[in-house]
Amino acid sequence: LATVAASLMLAHNMWLEVVSHESMHVIWHMFEYLGNTIIFFLAGALTGNAMVRIDAIDYVYLVVIYMALIVIRGALIFAFRPLLRILHSDFKPVTRKEATVMTWGGLRGAVGLALAIQ
Repeated sequence: LATVAASLMLAHNMWLEVVSHESMHVIWHMFEYLGNTIIFFLAGALTGNAMVRIDAIDYVYLVVIYMALIVIRGALIFAFRPLLRILHSDFKPVTRKEATVMTWGGLRGAVGLALAIQ
């Protein structure tokens, strides 16, 4: 009975806090944090045992593949800079600094890790 009374009291007094823009932002930020935590935990759990049984040459192959991906991604981003300018709402050109950040930043994060886990 006390739980029902408390829920009725909170439902009446807390409605403005629940529907505020800032509260929704905080809630979605927490979901994002929890999702990233789960993905990185799963990646560590799945690759932890496998990393022990890998030959040394395979680590060299991984570094070579990683460097090749950086070069390919950079070449594509720099080659499509005119198209990116056309797609921008203000037709603002993509600077070399921005293209470099896109090249470097696109190879990290939970999305790429989640795709690699599958």
